[in-house]
Amino acid sequence: MSKKGMFLFVAVGSLLIMLFLASSTDWLITEKAVEIHQVSVLVDAEDDHGLGNFKMGLEQGAMRLNADLSFVTLYDEKEPEQQGTLLLREVSSGAQGIILLAENTASMENMLGDVPVNVPVVIYGSSVDSPRAKAVLSPSWVSMARDLAKVIIDENGNKLKVTIVTTTKNRTNVETMKNTMLQAITQTGAEVSLVQLQNLEDVKTLVDGLAAQGGNIVVTPELNTLEVLAQSIGTQADKLPIYGIGWSGDIWHSVENGNIKATVACNDYNGGYLALQKLKASLEGKNDNGEGSEIPYAVVNKENLYSDEIETMLFPIW
Repeated sequence: MSKKGMFLFVAVGSLLIMLFLASSTDWLITEKAVEIHQVSVLVDAEDDHGLGNFKMGLEQGAMRLNADLSFVTLYDEKEPEQQGTLLLREVSSGAQGIILLAENTASMENMLGDVPVNVPVVIYGSSVDSPRAKAVLSPSWVSMARDLAKVIIDENGNKLKVTIVTTTKNRTNVETMKNTMLQAITQTGAEVSLVQLQNLEDVKTLVDGLAAQGGNIVVTPELNTLEVLAQSIGTQADKLPIYGIGWSGDIWHSVENGNIKATVACNDYNGGYLALQKLKASLEGKNDNGEGSEIPYAVVNKENLYSDEIETMLFPIW
Protein backbone atom coordinates (compact mmCIF):
# COMPACT_ATOMS: atom_id res chain seq x y z
CA MET A 1 0.00 0.00 0.00
CA SER A 2 1.35 3.44 -0.90
CA LYS A 3 2.03 6.03 1.76
CA LYS A 4 -0.94 8.05 0.48
CA GLY A 5 -3.24 5.04 0.72
CA MET A 6 -1.97 4.22 4.21
CA PHE A 7 -2.61 7.81 5.30
CA LEU A 8 -6.19 7.73 4.01
CA PHE A 9 -6.81 4.37 5.69
CA VAL A 10 -5.58 5.67 9.05
CA ALA A 11 -7.54 8.92 8.67
CA VAL A 12 -10.80 7.17 7.82
CA GLY A 13 -10.31 4.68 10.65
CA SER A 14 -9.65 7.43 13.16
CA LEU A 15 -12.75 9.31 12.00
CA LEU A 16 -14.92 6.22 12.41
CA ILE A 17 -13.56 5.62 15.92
CA MET A 18 -14.28 9.22 16.94
CA LEU A 19 -17.82 9.06 15.52
CA PHE A 20 -18.43 5.84 17.45
CA LEU A 21 -17.19 7.39 20.68
CA ALA A 22 -19.32 10.50 20.12
CA SER A 23 -22.48 8.48 19.57
CA SER A 24 -22.05 5.89 22.31
CA THR A 25 -20.44 7.81 25.17
CA ASP A 26 -20.51 11.25 26.72
CA TRP A 27 -16.95 11.87 25.56
CA LEU A 28 -18.01 14.66 23.18
CA ILE A 29 -21.70 15.15 24.04
CA THR A 30 -22.86 15.37 27.63
CA GLU A 31 -26.59 14.88 28.21
CA LYS A 32 -28.28 17.09 30.78
CA ALA A 33 -29.21 15.11 33.87
CA VAL A 34 -32.95 14.89 34.55
CA GLU A 35 -33.89 15.62 38.16
CA ILE A 36 -36.54 13.34 39.65
CA HIS A 37 -38.55 15.13 42.35
CA GLN A 38 -39.54 13.06 45.39
CA VAL A 39 -43.19 13.83 46.24
CA SER A 40 -45.28 12.48 49.11
CA VAL A 41 -49.07 12.42 48.80
CA LEU A 42 -50.62 12.43 52.28
CA VAL A 43 -54.29 11.48 52.54
CA ASP A 44 -56.29 12.08 55.71
CA ALA A 45 -59.63 10.65 54.57
CA GLU A 46 -61.91 7.96 55.91
CA ASP A 47 -61.60 5.98 52.70
CA ASP A 48 -59.42 6.72 49.68
CA HIS A 49 -61.13 4.37 47.22
CA GLY A 50 -62.98 7.36 45.75
CA LEU A 51 -59.65 8.89 44.76
CA GLY A 52 -59.01 6.57 41.82
CA ASN A 53 -59.12 9.29 39.16
CA PHE A 54 -57.07 11.63 41.34
CA LYS A 55 -54.33 9.00 41.66
CA MET A 56 -54.40 8.33 37.92
CA GLY A 57 -53.95 12.04 37.27
CA LEU A 58 -51.00 12.13 39.67
CA GLU A 59 -49.42 9.08 38.08
CA GLN A 60 -49.80 10.54 34.60
CA GLY A 61 -48.24 13.75 35.86
CA ALA A 62 -45.38 11.85 37.49
CA MET A 63 -44.44 10.27 34.15
CA ARG A 64 -44.52 13.57 32.28
CA LEU A 65 -43.11 15.83 34.99
CA ASN A 66 -40.39 13.52 36.32
CA ALA A 67 -41.65 12.83 39.83
CA ASP A 68 -41.45 9.83 42.14
CA LEU A 69 -44.66 9.49 44.18
CA SER A 70 -45.21 8.05 47.65
CA PHE A 71 -48.80 7.61 48.91
CA VAL A 72 -49.42 7.68 52.66
CA THR A 73 -52.79 7.29 54.42
CA LEU A 74 -53.05 9.23 57.68
CA TYR A 75 -56.64 8.45 58.68
CA ASP A 76 -55.77 5.52 60.93
CA GLU A 77 -53.55 7.83 62.96
CA LYS A 78 -56.28 9.96 64.47
CA GLU A 79 -54.13 11.93 66.92
CA PRO A 80 -52.50 15.06 65.47
CA GLU A 81 -49.17 14.07 67.04
CA GLN A 82 -49.23 10.70 65.23
CA GLN A 83 -50.10 12.32 61.91
CA GLY A 84 -47.32 14.84 62.41
CA THR A 85 -44.88 12.00 63.07
CA LEU A 86 -45.81 10.30 59.79
CA LEU A 87 -45.48 13.56 57.91
CA LEU A 88 -42.02 14.24 59.33
CA ARG A 89 -41.01 10.67 58.51
CA GLU A 90 -41.81 11.34 54.85
CA VAL A 91 -39.69 14.49 54.91
CA SER A 92 -36.77 12.74 56.58
CA SER A 93 -37.05 9.96 53.98
CA GLY A 94 -36.38 12.45 51.22
CA ALA A 95 -39.74 14.05 50.30
CA GLN A 96 -38.99 17.34 48.55
CA GLY A 97 -42.63 18.37 48.29
CA ILE A 98 -46.02 17.34 49.71
CA ILE A 99 -49.54 17.11 48.30
CA LEU A 100 -51.96 17.07 51.23
CA LEU A 101 -55.60 15.95 51.30
CA ALA A 102 -57.50 16.29 54.57
CA GLU A 103 -61.25 16.27 55.17
CA ASN A 104 -60.95 18.15 58.44
CA THR A 105 -59.71 21.74 58.30
CA ALA A 106 -58.34 21.70 61.86
CA SER A 107 -56.43 18.49 61.16
CA MET A 108 -54.95 20.00 58.02
CA GLU A 109 -53.86 23.18 59.80
CA ASN A 110 -52.14 21.09 62.47
CA MET A 111 -50.23 19.11 59.85
CA LEU A 112 -49.21 22.24 57.95
CA GLY A 113 -47.59 23.49 61.12
CA ASP A 114 -45.38 20.39 61.17
CA VAL A 115 -44.03 20.79 57.63
CA PRO A 116 -40.53 22.31 57.43
CA VAL A 117 -40.57 25.70 55.72
CA ASN A 118 -38.26 24.52 52.93
CA VAL A 119 -40.74 21.82 51.83
CA PRO A 120 -43.51 23.21 49.58
CA VAL A 121 -47.08 21.99 50.13
CA VAL A 122 -50.02 21.85 47.73
CA ILE A 123 -53.46 21.36 49.33
CA TYR A 124 -56.11 19.43 47.44
CA GLY A 125 -59.84 19.23 48.13
CA SER A 126 -60.03 21.85 50.86
CA SER A 127 -60.44 25.61 50.81
CA VAL A 128 -58.23 26.14 53.88
CA ASP A 129 -56.35 29.45 53.74
CA SER A 130 -52.78 29.04 54.89
CA PRO A 131 -49.57 30.93 54.08
CA ARG A 132 -47.77 27.57 54.19
CA ALA A 133 -49.59 26.32 51.09
CA LYS A 134 -48.00 27.10 47.74
CA ALA A 135 -51.32 26.32 46.05
CA VAL A 136 -54.82 25.31 47.12
CA LEU A 137 -56.96 23.31 44.69
CA SER A 138 -60.58 22.61 45.47
CA PRO A 139 -64.02 22.53 43.92
CA SER A 140 -66.58 24.98 45.21
CA TRP A 141 -68.37 22.81 47.77
CA VAL A 142 -71.08 25.44 48.18
CA SER A 143 -71.77 25.59 44.43
CA MET A 144 -71.83 21.79 44.20
CA ALA A 145 -74.41 21.55 46.97
CA ARG A 146 -76.55 24.33 45.49
CA ASP A 147 -76.51 22.72 42.06
CA LEU A 148 -77.57 19.37 43.50
CA ALA A 149 -80.37 21.02 45.50
CA LYS A 150 -81.59 22.70 42.30
CA VAL A 151 -81.64 19.36 40.47
CA ILE A 152 -83.66 17.79 43.29
CA ILE A 153 -86.21 20.60 43.23
CA ASP A 154 -86.43 20.74 39.42
CA GLU A 155 -86.99 16.99 39.15
CA ASN A 156 -89.41 16.58 42.05
CA GLY A 157 -91.17 19.92 42.61
CA ASN A 158 -91.09 21.90 45.86
CA LYS A 159 -93.60 19.85 47.85
CA LEU A 160 -90.92 17.52 49.05
CA LYS A 161 -89.96 15.45 52.05
CA VAL A 162 -86.16 15.40 51.90
CA THR A 163 -83.88 13.56 54.30
CA ILE A 164 -80.21 14.62 54.36
CA VAL A 165 -78.14 11.74 55.72
CA THR A 166 -74.62 11.81 57.14
CA THR A 167 -72.65 9.20 59.06
CA THR A 168 -69.47 11.04 60.05
CA LYS A 169 -68.65 14.11 62.08
CA ASN A 170 -65.96 16.78 62.00
CA ARG A 171 -65.55 16.80 58.23
CA THR A 172 -65.53 20.43 57.18
CA ASN A 173 -66.52 19.91 53.54
CA VAL A 174 -69.40 17.61 54.46
CA GLU A 175 -70.77 20.12 56.97
CA THR A 176 -70.53 22.91 54.39
CA MET A 177 -72.43 20.93 51.75
CA LYS A 178 -75.05 19.67 54.21
CA ASN A 179 -75.84 23.16 55.50
CA THR A 180 -75.93 24.61 51.98
CA MET A 181 -78.41 21.97 50.78
CA LEU A 182 -80.51 22.41 53.91
CA GLN A 183 -80.83 26.14 53.30
CA ALA A 184 -81.47 25.86 49.56
CA ILE A 185 -84.17 23.18 49.82
CA THR A 186 -85.86 24.67 52.89
CA GLN A 187 -86.29 28.00 51.09
CA THR A 188 -88.65 26.31 48.62
CA GLY A 189 -91.03 25.32 51.42
CA ALA A 190 -89.99 21.68 51.35
CA GLU A 191 -89.88 19.59 54.51
CA VAL A 192 -86.26 18.73 55.30
CA SER A 193 -84.95 16.37 57.99
CA LEU A 194 -81.34 15.89 59.08
CA VAL A 195 -80.30 12.36 60.06
CA GLN A 196 -76.92 11.66 61.65
CA LEU A 197 -76.32 7.91 61.74
CA GLN A 198 -73.79 6.30 64.04
CA ASN A 199 -72.45 3.97 61.38
CA LEU A 200 -73.10 2.73 57.85
CA GLU A 201 -74.80 -0.42 59.11
CA ASP A 202 -77.80 1.74 60.07
CA VAL A 203 -78.37 2.89 56.48
CA LYS A 204 -80.36 -0.19 55.44
CA THR A 205 -82.88 0.29 58.28
CA LEU A 206 -83.32 3.95 57.36
CA VAL A 207 -83.82 3.15 53.66
CA ASP A 208 -86.44 0.49 54.35
CA GLY A 209 -88.38 2.81 56.65
CA LEU A 210 -88.38 5.78 54.26
CA ALA A 211 -89.28 3.62 51.26
CA ALA A 212 -92.21 2.12 53.16
CA GLN A 213 -93.54 5.58 54.05
CA GLY A 214 -93.41 6.74 50.43
CA GLY A 215 -92.98 10.27 49.13
CA ASN A 216 -89.45 10.65 50.50
CA ILE A 217 -86.19 11.70 48.88
CA VAL A 218 -82.76 10.95 50.32
CA VAL A 219 -79.59 12.97 49.72
CA THR A 220 -76.10 12.73 51.20
CA PRO A 221 -72.89 14.76 50.77
CA GLU A 222 -70.76 11.72 51.68
CA LEU A 223 -69.32 9.27 49.16
CA ASN A 224 -69.40 6.20 51.43
CA THR A 225 -72.95 6.89 52.57
CA LEU A 226 -74.08 7.37 48.97
CA GLU A 227 -72.63 4.00 47.99
CA VAL A 228 -74.38 2.20 50.84
CA LEU A 229 -77.69 3.99 50.20
CA ALA A 230 -77.60 2.78 46.58
CA GLN A 231 -76.72 -0.76 47.63
CA SER A 232 -79.48 -0.81 50.25
CA ILE A 233 -82.29 0.43 48.01
CA GLY A 234 -82.35 -2.74 45.91
CA THR A 235 -85.60 -3.00 43.99
CA GLN A 236 -87.18 -0.03 45.81
CA ALA A 237 -85.41 2.70 43.79
CA ASP A 238 -88.73 3.89 42.34
CA LYS A 239 -90.03 4.47 45.90
CA LEU A 240 -87.04 6.39 47.23
CA PRO A 241 -85.02 8.64 44.87
CA ILE A 242 -81.38 8.94 45.97
CA TYR A 243 -79.08 11.89 45.26
CA GLY A 244 -75.57 12.60 46.42
CA ILE A 245 -72.09 14.01 45.99
CA GLY A 246 -69.07 11.90 45.08
CA TRP A 247 -67.74 9.48 42.48
CA SER A 248 -66.38 5.93 42.52
CA GLY A 249 -66.74 2.71 40.58
CA ASP A 250 -69.71 1.66 42.73
CA ILE A 251 -71.44 5.00 42.22
CA TRP A 252 -70.88 4.75 38.48
CA HIS A 253 -72.76 1.45 38.32
CA SER A 254 -75.52 2.74 40.62
CA VAL A 255 -76.09 5.76 38.36
CA GLU A 256 -76.09 3.45 35.35
CA ASN A 257 -78.74 1.13 36.81
CA GLY A 258 -80.88 3.97 38.18
CA ASN A 259 -80.35 3.40 41.91
CA ILE A 260 -78.83 6.88 42.12
CA LYS A 261 -80.83 9.59 40.37
CA ALA A 262 -77.95 12.07 40.22
CA THR A 263 -74.58 12.75 41.80
CA VAL A 264 -72.10 15.61 41.63
CA ALA A 265 -68.61 14.49 40.57
CA CYS A 266 -65.34 16.41 40.35
CA ASN A 267 -62.70 16.24 37.64
CA ASP A 268 -60.17 14.64 39.97
CA TYR A 269 -58.01 13.32 37.13
CA ASN A 270 -57.14 16.81 35.95
CA GLY A 271 -56.99 17.88 39.58
CA GLY A 272 -54.30 15.32 40.39
CA TYR A 273 -52.21 16.33 37.40
CA LEU A 274 -52.60 20.03 38.22
CA ALA A 275 -51.62 19.50 41.87
CA LEU A 276 -48.35 17.89 40.83
CA GLN A 277 -47.75 20.53 38.16
CA LYS A 278 -48.12 23.34 40.71
CA LEU A 279 -45.85 21.54 43.20
CA LYS A 280 -43.18 21.06 40.52
CA ALA A 281 -43.34 24.77 39.66
CA SER A 282 -42.75 25.60 43.32
CA LEU A 283 -39.84 23.15 43.60
CA GLU A 284 -38.22 24.81 40.59
CA GLY A 285 -38.70 28.30 42.01
CA LYS A 286 -41.31 29.37 39.49
CA ASN A 287 -44.13 31.74 40.44
CA ASP A 288 -47.68 30.40 40.46
CA ASN A 289 -50.29 32.93 39.43
CA GLY A 290 -53.14 31.05 41.11
CA GLU A 291 -55.03 30.39 37.90
CA GLY A 292 -56.84 27.09 37.53
CA SER A 293 -57.11 26.43 41.26
CA GLU A 294 -60.85 25.60 41.25
CA ILE A 295 -61.56 22.00 40.28
CA PRO A 296 -64.41 21.63 37.74
CA TYR A 297 -67.39 19.41 38.53
CA ALA A 298 -70.58 18.22 36.88
CA VAL A 299 -73.96 16.80 37.82
CA VAL A 300 -74.03 13.22 36.52
CA ASN A 301 -77.17 11.17 35.85
CA LYS A 302 -78.17 8.18 33.77
CA GLU A 303 -78.97 10.34 30.75
CA ASN A 304 -75.61 12.13 30.48
CA LEU A 305 -73.36 9.41 31.93
CA TYR A 306 -71.83 8.52 28.56
CA SER A 307 -71.87 11.96 26.99
CA ASP A 308 -68.56 13.21 25.61
CA GLU A 309 -68.17 15.75 28.41
CA ILE A 310 -68.74 13.27 31.25
CA GLU A 311 -66.71 10.48 29.67
CA THR A 312 -63.75 12.82 29.23
CA MET A 313 -63.98 13.92 32.86
CA LEU A 314 -64.71 10.63 34.64
CA PHE A 315 -63.23 7.99 32.32
CA PRO A 316 -59.98 9.65 31.19
CA ILE A 317 -58.15 6.41 30.32
CA TRP A 318 -60.82 5.08 27.94
